[in-house]
Amino acid sequence: MEPTTLSIPEGQVTAILGESGAGKTTVGRLIDGLTRPTTGSVSIDGVDISRLRHKELIAATSRIGVVFQGSALLSRRTALENVALPLQVSGVGRSSRRARAEELLARVGLEAKAGAYPSQLSGGQKQRVAIARALSARPEYLLADEATSGLDAETTKSILGLLRELRDDLRLTIVLITHEMDVVRELADRAVLFENGALAEEAVVTDAARTPGSRLGRLILPPVNVPPAPPGTTAWEVSHAREVAPDWLPELSARLDARVLLLGGISEVINGHSAGRLYIAVPSHLPAHSVTGAGKGLGLAVQPHGDTSTGFQKVGLAP
Repeated sequence: MEPTTLSIPEGQVTAILGESGAGKTTVGRLIDGLTRPTTGSVSIDGVDISRLRHKELIAATSRIGVVFQGSALLSRRTALENVALPLQVSGVGRSSRRARAEELLARVGLEAKAGAYPSQLSGGQKQRVAIARALSARPEYLLADEATSGLDAETTKSILGLLRELRDDLRLTIVLITHEMDVVRELADRAVLFENGALAEEAVVTDAARTPGSRLGRLILPPVNVPPAPPGTTAWEVSHAREVAPDWLPELSARLDARVLLLGGISEVINGHSAGRLYIAVPSHLPAHSVTGAGKGLGLAVQPHGDTSTGFQKVGLAP
């Protein structure tokens, strides 16, 4: 893996993205201390855990809860026993660890399943138990490695809602290792893209969605096929990452005193906010500064996009 400088903001959800082999799982192993870097450092609150002795490393990484793909529960232990296991390993007394496990199962909505074995739980329930287990030692950080992979859409949404509550209520810093863009759009504050073992791009998710040329932006809001601009018009790209006035298109037409056509595009919800990349056609005889001026009057940020010989320019809707 190439040398990488990456900072994880406290109290936020950071998504680490990349194709298989890009290096995202290696990043996760570096964060939780399972892999030591050959060069450089891995610091948690200013402490370089890559230089710690084994016992010190265990103490430092106890502040990091980990949720794996597929929950990784022990089949011969009940839900309550699975949650209590890390506390048992660390020497916590039976009554204390039982009380903590019961508290956490209630926190994830599974108090009624305390005596159930993994084979008696649904996929979503298993992941909730795994999240409760990861929180048993009261960590400040939560590392979720493909935690929703293989779950259906409704169950995934439920797990993401739980993670959001935990972030807000417990002030957790969460790192999501995922390839699922729905997860990023739903939960992540920031996203980091790895390609060929190197950090390719990092950005606030909503910023990436409205930034021309952003590879993260193209993953968050994938390109769509739209019809070509009609003869006599030029195509423009309109992006936004916050709610905008529903009548912005007729307002733009009125300010330009010309008919502006909507060619198509994509619209998603990112962290509870409407976001989209839309394509419009504007009469070609209108000078660029006129469109720019009309856009600014509506709070739109206008930016050139790529090769101007293609006839495309970028219109970003400011928040």
